[in-house]
Amino acid sequence: CPYCGHAPQGGVLRPLAHGRALSLFCSLCLREWSFRRSLCAHCGEPEESRQSFYSADSLPHLELQSCDSCRRYLLLIDLSKQPAAVPDIDELLGLPLDVWAAEKGLSKICPNLAGI
Repeated sequence: CPYCGHAPQGGVLRPLAHGRALSLFCSLCLREWSFRRSLCAHCGEPEESRQSFYSADSLPHLELQSCDSCRRYLLLIDLSKQPAAVPDIDELLGLPLDVWAAEKGLSKICPNLAGI
């Protein structure tokens, strides 16, 4: 976080022109800041081919972004699919994606308020 120095808790995708803009939100102060979608939010890996995206049909507005370099992941909340979503609350809904990621050997960048 550029404000307090803590790791990001999750990401928010907002409609922008013909795509979606990414901002990250802090695990401590919950402030948001813009971030390039093609970079890993943990290690800064710039190769888009090293980033993977996963989702579940039951949670269409949540997306998991993982990095093959550091094996970390971040949950993204897509406001273009669910405009009423509240990022720090909806991130908690991602438990099924968290379980799936753990089974694949991935670690979350920063545990959420529930410790997951």
